[in-house]
Amino acid sequence: MSQLTLFKPLTLRGLTLKNRIVVSPMCQYVAVDGVAQDWHLAHLARFAIGGAGVVFVEATAVEPRGRITHGDLGLWNVAQQAALARIASMIKGLGAIPAIQLAHAGRKASTHRPFEGGGPILPDNAKPGEPAWAALAPSAVPFAPTWPTPEAATLDDIAAIKAAFAASAKRALAAGFEIIEIHCAHGYLLTEFLSPISNQRDDAYGRAWAGGCVCRWRWSTRCAKSGPTSGRCLRGFPRWTGPRAAGTWRIASYWPAR
Repeated sequence: MSQLTLFKPLTLRGLTLKNRIVVSPMCQYVAVDGVAQDWHLAHLARFAIGGAGVVFVEATAVEPRGRITHGDLGLWNVAQQAALARIASMIKGLGAIPAIQLAHAGRKASTHRPFEGGGPILPDNAKPGEPAWAALAPSAVPFAPTWPTPEAATLDDIAAIKAAFAASAKRALAAGFEIIEIHCAHGYLLTEFLSPISNQRDDAYGRAWAGGCVCRWRWSTRCAKSGPTSGRCLRGFPRWTGPRAAGTWRIASYWPAR
């Protein structure tokens, strides 16, 4: 009987997966100050033990204001890197390839954990010790009518976030991760730069250059460009929101080439 393709090895950019089973990032919302806990270790270990070829760590914020909730993982300091290095080592030791998703929540930041009801943190519903923070977006357009209005990113903000993605990518590589995914989906910051609903800028990061912001963001956050110059740095890729339903918008419809 021939072997199913799903269980055959696959080599990509010099990295060989023992099979084609990839465990996607799954947010747990139980980090403390962005630091991974024993929960994360146990959660991810079972997938590696189960034989998956690649195991992804959940969406990991590149800076504090890029978190969705107070329980999000982060990778902007040494303590967070050390905790994630423990997880990467465990995944690899169990025979899987350690991978991580780097993210920035944009205007969907500063919310309650889903199992606590979700929704934005407001002055009248904030938990003790877990205040709201100012979300950042391409334009000052809230995610929903009842949500706080985010701050419109300045050019300095954009440069700082690019640098944060680069720094987190370097930390991820130093921690032992062999694949890095840049979160460009689900309406978070990088996706917000693609949508005319959330991006109403008139500069090079908005309508003035169709698709230009995409190229700049992706180029600036590629591991091959911002990480150490080793072969494994090339194993980075963006995750885009893909399916397009009938009647939904297309970039070209709103941002014609100039």
